[in-house]
Amino acid sequence: MVNKRDCQGDQNDSELRKRRQTVNKRYYSKRMKNPIQRAKWNKYYLNYYHTKIKTDPYRMAKRSVQKKKYLEKAWEKVFEVYGRICACCGESNPGFLTIHHILNNGPIDRTSMGITNNGTPPNYLKKIALQHNNRKYEVLCWNCHFGMHHNDGVCPHKAQISRTY
Repeated sequence: MVNKRDCQGDQNDSELRKRRQTVNKRYYSKRMKNPIQRAKWNKYYLNYYHTKIKTDPYRMAKRSVQKKKYLEKAWEKVFEVYGRICACCGESNPGFLTIHHILNNGPIDRTSMGITNNGTPPNYLKKIALQHNNRKYEVLCWNCHFGMHHNDGVCPHKAQISRTY
């Protein structure tokens, strides 16, 4: 392990951190060759991760901010490729905009790209931005997108649909 004289202040923190990491790597690499010890360590680490790290409010808040920034960057890439206004009504507020699959094959498209969960993960948005040549997508506002799906593919702005209630 690290000697006390290493912590006296003659070295800066980054050098000390590097030394501790190398000592820890050597210590655990020697002892983790035994599968029983490795299983005990994995059990300990998973328990520590789920009780301390994953539930720490500071880490959770920091991770939430990081996810939000990452998602905003992914949306920016999509908007750079497909435009920043609704293709139907001209809405330009980014909070109202979303991606529409022109062929109405959203679930099939997501599974073909390996996206299994609901929502819009940033990796999926980046893949959409990279596929700008084949034009399978367009930017619509939520109103037009919802209206197209409930009016047989025709936006209510383009065709005045009368409803009887």
